[in-house]
Amino acid sequence: MAALRSKNFTTLAYPESISHYDLIDFLDSLHISYLVSPIHNLDITDDGLLKKSHWHVVLIFDSLKSVSQVHGLLDSRLVGCEIVNSLESYARYLTHMDNPDKAQYSQLDVVAHGVNYNELVNRKEDRYAAFERIVDYIVDNNVTSFAKLLFYARKNDQAMFRSLVDNSYTAREFIKSYSSDLSGCFADKKLDVLPKTSGKEI
Repeated sequence: MAALRSKNFTTLAYPESISHYDLIDFLDSLHISYLVSPIHNLDITDDGLLKKSHWHVVLIFDSLKSVSQVHGLLDSRLVGCEIVNSLESYARYLTHMDNPDKAQYSQLDVVAHGVNYNELVNRKEDRYAAFERIVDYIVDNNVTSFAKLLFYARKNDQAMFRSLVDNSYTAREFIKSYSSDLSGCFADKKLDVLPKTSGKEI
């Protein structure tokens, strides 16, 4: 039977075996696209013990390869080689995005080479959910400044920040329309569109 082939593979790296700098240097030498997770230093075993710190590495080739072919390319300091069945799902696993019961890691710490990590993991439903949070935040805090909203999202919610960058026109128009409606409510003493929780205008 022919060996299974794929364009996407994963392996592990441990900091006691290879430094982050040497890992990236090696991956660059392969001249392929790749992803490296933040260092997983908070993962817990089923027995409640702290796992050894490690990085998940995703190798992305332009053509189909077998496990044995890819394994032959790997630095001896890397551990294992497996096919990635879903690149999107595994990319999300790098920070445990879909595993809230596991330690959460920052998307900002993912190293992406030759691939747009944000586009890869930012599913449509996530984008809609992020924009719902934007609308709620605007209403709950009487937001009238797009700049301050952007600063808030950049510091506190990366999904919101990306949604604002991708949908700045929609967000600006909503702020403008909401501010206008809010002014009209105060003038007409109508309260039906006032925020549920009062906040200072920012």
